[in-house]
Amino acid sequence: MTIDCALGSDSKKTSIFSIAVLFFSSLFTFSYAASFTCAEATTLVEKAICSETPLSNLDDLLTQSYKKALTNVKNVDTLKNQQRAWLLNVRNKCQDSTCLVRVYNQRLAALNGINTSATPTEDNGSKNVVLGRCHMSSCWWWKVEKMEDVKSEKKGKLVKAYVKTTGETYSDSEVEKSGYPSFPPKKSKWEGVTESFIFCSKKLPTYIVYEEEKKKFVATIPFDQSGESSGATEGIGNLYLYICGPNSTKGFEISQEFLESPQITIDKPTDIFNSVK
Repeated sequence: MTIDCALGSDSKKTSIFSIAVLFFSSLFTFSYAASFTCAEATTLVEKAICSETPLSNLDDLLTQSYKKALTNVKNVDTLKNQQRAWLLNVRNKCQDSTCLVRVYNQRLAALNGINTSATPTEDNGSKNVVLGRCHMSSCWWWKVEKMEDVKSEKKGKLVKAYVKTTGETYSDSEVEKSGYPSFPPKKSKWEGVTESFIFCSKKLPTYIVYEEEKKKFVATIPFDQSGESSGATEGIGNLYLYICGPNSTKGFEISQEFLESPQITIDKPTDIFNSVK
């Protein structure tokens, strides 16, 4: 789920860098945020949340709503993966406080929808449904039908996943009122099962699929060194998180050559092990 939050031309908007400066002057008067300790805040976004009371209040509400949602979903790991993806790919992409307010409200709406169980039209009973990406009033999801361990060694673990996808388009008013949904509508039609491979690896995290045109398998790295994915790679990044675990993006050691050219062509999925240096 990615929301473009670049600074606009409106001079009244306060850049995140200006907010960071305010943080230091207000540290002693306001040093609490519900989801993290302000004394340990490191990113500009975290410092902004600690420096502005409205943002910190939103963070507090979100934390409460998220904890409650964890008790209301059948698959806790899926929600944890979605929340981590939101933090990395939506909240942390914001460049000003206006963006932060907006994305917090949208995420609150999605979590509150889970908590009130007021969304019977959503397919939230499926424990294997993974959010791909929400962008420009549309969302798409994965459904993981089956997973098989293919090979595991010190370099990483290769997992074969049988997946389906579906998508849904929403009106601007729906998104503004309720935010993006966490799950697809029950009426959604899922595409046929396809095979993909995920290589869980600190040095070469990849999503691998066969491309008919090339008659080869193509492995794509969806993350940067910090474990963030965005744009076209966000969807496969979320699938990676689901299969490899919510903490799998910590401690990446991706070499610069792979970051500059994040796709590798191989003859078969297990060849990915040979690409790890």
